[in-house]
Amino acid sequence: MNQLTIIGAGIAGLSAGIYAQKRGFQCNIYEQHILPGGNCTSWKRKGYTFEGGLHWLTGSKIDLPLYKEWNYLGAISPSTKIHNREAFISCVLDKQIFCFYTNLERLRDHLLEISPADETAIKKLYKQIRRFSNIVMPVFDVPGVKLKEHSNKPPLSMLFTMMALAPFGKITAKEYAKNFKHPAIRLMLEEIAGAENKASHMLTLLASVCSGDGGYPEGGSAEMAKRMAKYFEKLGGKIYYSSNVEKINIEKNKVVSIIVNGNRIDTSRLIVTNDTREAIDTLFKNPLNESWCHRMRQDTKPVMCTFVSIGLKKDWKHLPSNFVIPLRETLSFGNFTYKSLFLNNYASYSNYAPSGCTAVTCILFGDSYSYWKKAKENGSYLNKKKAFAEQFANTLISNFQLSRDDIDIIDIATPLTFERYCGTYHGSWMTIDEVGKKAATYPIKSETISNIYFAGQRIMSPGGTPVALVTARQAVQYLCKDKGMPF
Repeated sequence: MNQLTIIGAGIAGLSAGIYAQKRGFQCNIYEQHILPGGNCTSWKRKGYTFEGGLHWLTGSKIDLPLYKEWNYLGAISPSTKIHNREAFISCVLDKQIFCFYTNLERLRDHLLEISPADETAIKKLYKQIRRFSNIVMPVFDVPGVKLKEHSNKPPLSMLFTMMALAPFGKITAKEYAKNFKHPAIRLMLEEIAGAENKASHMLTLLASVCSGDGGYPEGGSAEMAKRMAKYFEKLGGKIYYSSNVEKINIEKNKVVSIIVNGNRIDTSRLIVTNDTREAIDTLFKNPLNESWCHRMRQDTKPVMCTFVSIGLKKDWKHLPSNFVIPLRETLSFGNFTYKSLFLNNYASYSNYAPSGCTAVTCILFGDSYSYWKKAKENGSYLNKKKAFAEQFANTLISNFQLSRDDIDIIDIATPLTFERYCGTYHGSWMTIDEVGKKAATYPIKSETISNIYFAGQRIMSPGGTPVALVTARQAVQYLCKDKGMPF
């Protein structure tokens, strides 16, 4: 039996396990948490379910290459209900609702109706979204691996479309939004993929959802991860939860064992799928010193947030499912100030809240790790979380005409929360793809250790679930190639 050890039961670890198990390997996954999914997670409080990871899934459309892979992994299937939003993002401004509809013609007509002064910019945006709609994330095979079935190569036309997209990687979404006069249009364009991120990300995301992709699978993060874990175990794989991998032991440039909860476990092959940025510094006797590691340490700009979960004793079905609202007064903590909030509203989803209530989440982006870390060290962490929760509650009350009794619960997750549960570098869950720079990529196969492979969202910026899948698939392909086995 070809034994394989995998560190981490996130999407990359589960994907690697399923691919490898189907190719004759006996896989053991060691996961520090009590649940599968890693950053692809959700949690429950007082009868509310708060989605903490997946807000749309690239590859949810049935005719895409990624859909084939998600289906192969048991993540989704033709029977999985996919929620495709009527509007991908909306803006509540001056008691009006403005929308970025996922029907492209409806989007164009709506924007022209609300802002005739932006006609030229709107028509350009319409043409760009339509043009970029043929860009899909390809699933490439590792050169030289024996294949039972070749993946479909992207058409040549997509290469030319990518060339047309390239200039938008040199400006931010905020800079792109300045082409528009209407404040709601500007704000939505900034919020779609992040104001300081590449405009190209915003445009391709809009193109994706307007072509029918980017849906939300029924049950979200937790259920998708559970389906994958269940399928992996059905194939004969084993997941060991509450199993913290402390060290990887190397002898003569080969992995020989790992230390899990203080116990040595021998292994002959290893795929590391937990956060690579964290792994290269903490899992080896000495920090890994391969050529790419220095680049990763130097160039990784982690995406971090303070994540707010709100349980409301109100039915918010009258509001959009995902919307941005400018604030009457700014919201601040530490050195961070927010002039608007982007809220995920789950009122229209079943079983996310008690009857007549609504689960709402808000992601406050910013590198707040040092702020919360300092609070933890000086003993003020819990008090600061409580104070910020009250401040956030007051912001909701002011902007939505709520009473304090309408707010059933506010739960604050900081970067330290993500660090504790997921073991990620500074609690980050993606990597900033810097404007004007090529997307960072790193080797999956180690340069100096013969039987170790890396997979996960940090291997290819900006990350996300598709990158977790693709890098896991390639890690198993490298493994098969090294063993002389077909993939």
